Amino acid sequence: MPFLSRGGDVCIAFILKCGCRSISQWVHNYSIRQELTNEEALKIETRVAFVRDPIDRLKSVFFDARWSVRIGNNWDNIPNDILLTENRGIQGDWQSFVDYSLETDNRHWRPQTDLISHNGQLVPNVYHMLKDIKQYYHLYFKEGSLPHTGAAARVEQPEYNYRVDDLNEKYKADIELFNSIDGTLRT
Repeated sequence: MPFLSRGGDVCIAFILKCGCRSISQWVHNYSIRQELTNEEALKIETRVAFVRDPIDRLKSVFFDARWSVRIGNNWDNIPNDILLTENRGIQGDWQSFVDYSLETDNRHWRPQTDLISHNGQLVPNVYHMLKDIKQYYHLYFKEGSLPHTGAAARVEQPEYNYRVDDLNEKYKADIELFNSIDGTLRT
């Protein structure tokens, strides 16, 4: 379900850890709701994606998953020992998580550009930064309000300088796309 629409000429990319809860709740507020594949979305006139800095997105996965493990839940089949070991501390947990994310494929950290492509072509024709979702969402659905926004608090912060070159390589296309957006990017 890479794109959501309420019918008509607009669809919104559904990218995990890129406002997906906000977008899902926002679209669910309408009686007509469509889930579209990337190929189906190409037929829609306005295809919008709210994209996030890929490393910030990975940090968000890490903190959500780590919090979930701390309260006793498993998070999307990530082994608990990857996320939380008493003697390793948050820096060690971050390093283990980065290693794991570079070695495995998961929809939560798969590059955004991979998630919103069809046959090598990016599907959206309008891009905004996720941080600007409150500013732009009303352009696509006039009624209603954005039901959920905001990031979870991050009390502990590891140093994020671990395997930076590997992460930059994995997310090269995402970084290029994200850095090309200045307000709105239309393609």
